[in-house]
Amino acid sequence: MPIPKGPRFGLLTTLSYIRNPYGFFERTVSRYGQPFGCHTMGGPLVLSGRPEDVKDIFRADPMIFEPWNVDMLEPVLGSNSVILTSGTKHREYRKLLTPPFHGQRMRSYAQRMATAAHDCASEWLEGENFRAYNFTQSVSLEVILDTVFGVTDPAVRGELKALLPELLDLGNGLPMFLKFLRLPVIPSWRRFTAVRKKTDRLIRRQIHDRALADDGGDDILSMLLRAEYDDGSRMEELEVRDQLLSILSAGHETTAIAMAWTLYWLHRHPEKLDRLLEEISQRAPTGDPEALTQIPYLDAVVNESLRIHPVIPDVPRKLCQDAELMGCKLKAGTSVGAVAFLTHRDPDIYEEPEKWIPERFLDRKFTPFEFYPFGGGNRRCIGAAFASFEAKVVLGTILTSYRFQLLDNRPLSVERRHVTLMPQGGVRMKYLGQR
Repeated sequence: MPIPKGPRFGLLTTLSYIRNPYGFFERTVSRYGQPFGCHTMGGPLVLSGRPEDVKDIFRADPMIFEPWNVDMLEPVLGSNSVILTSGTKHREYRKLLTPPFHGQRMRSYAQRMATAAHDCASEWLEGENFRAYNFTQSVSLEVILDTVFGVTDPAVRGELKALLPELLDLGNGLPMFLKFLRLPVIPSWRRFTAVRKKTDRLIRRQIHDRALADDGGDDILSMLLRAEYDDGSRMEELEVRDQLLSILSAGHETTAIAMAWTLYWLHRHPEKLDRLLEEISQRAPTGDPEALTQIPYLDAVVNESLRIHPVIPDVPRKLCQDAELMGCKLKAGTSVGAVAFLTHRDPDIYEEPEKWIPERFLDRKFTPFEFYPFGGGNRRCIGAAFASFEAKVVLGTILTSYRFQLLDNRPLSVERRHVTLMPQGGVRMKYLGQR
C-alpha cells in the first residue's frame, strides 16, 4: 500500500518543511497534486488541503489515530499532555480541560484581558518603535499568568515571565525536530534542559501551594485541581503540570501570533481599520470588553487573519491501524494531515485568496473543512473559543485607545517557531499616542 506520489528524501524533505513550509506546500502541490505523500524523518506522511480530504480525516474514528511526532513535542509539553495522549486518556483530559475555556467562565475573564492590554501598553513612550509580536506576546503571557496560573505574588510572576518565553524560544531549536541532536554537547539542548528543569520546579511549587490553599480560586489551575474524573479521582500533580505547559505553549504563542498578524493587516489597510473603529463606536461605545467580542466585523477581521496566515499550517496525526482515507489505502504508522494553508488559499473556496478581505466572513459561513485555524475533529484545540475571545478583547481595547503606524508596510514572510509560524521580524510598528 504505497503512499501517494511526493518528495522521497527523508532528511531533505524534513528540512525543507521546517525552513519554508509555505514554499514546500506550494512546490509540492504544483508538482504532485493532492493528496501528496512524503517521506520525512518521522516516517511516511500524506497531506492534503482539499475539503473532501480534510472531512475524511476529521470525521474518521478517532481511535484509529495517535498523536503525530510525539518525540518533537514531548520535551516541552510532557508525556501527559492532552496534545500528546490518545484514546481514553485523551478523551478524559479533554472532558476535564474544556469547561474553563468556554461559556460564562471564559467571559468572566474579559476585563482582566483588557487590563493586561492596557498594562503592557503603558510601557510605551510616544514615538517609540516596537514589534507587534513582542507586545502581543507580553499581553498573552499576562493573561495566562492571571487566568490560568492565578499568580499574584510579584516575585513568582516575575520568575515565570522570564522563564516561560525562554522555554518556548529554546523549544524552537533544531534538537526538537532532529532527535539525534539532543546531546549535552549541543548548547541549545543543554540550555533547554536547564530552563525546563527550572520551569518544572516553579510550576510544581505553584501546584503544590494552590492545592494546600484550596481557596476555591477561579483561575484554571485551581479548577483543574478540583476537577474529577468519572470515578471521582483527580489528576496527579505531573498530569496537571503537563496540562499547564500545554495551555501555555498552545495558547500563549498562537494567540500572540494571530494578534500580531491582525495588527499588521489592519494597518496595511487603513480603510478596514476605520470601518472597524466605526463599528466599535456604534456597538461598544463604552469599550466594554465583553461587548467587543460581539462585534461581527471584529470577528471577521480576526478570522481573515487566521485564514491567510494560519498559525499552525497543518495538523497531522498518525494511524495506529490500517485505514482507507483520502481515497488511499494506508498502513498503520503512516501519518495523515489536513493542510490549513492550502485549504485557506483555495480559489474554489475563497475568491482572491491571496488578498486580506475580512468581509468574506460576513458574506458567508465556511464549513469546518474549509476554515479550520484551530484544527478539527476530536483534536480541535480546546482553547479555540478562548483564543478568539482574547484576541477580540485585546485588539478592540488597544485599537480604540491608542494610535499606531506600521513600519513594515510591505509583504511579510513567515518564520517558524516550533510548530507555529509567525510574521518574520515580528511586525515593526510605531506608537503614536492615545486616541
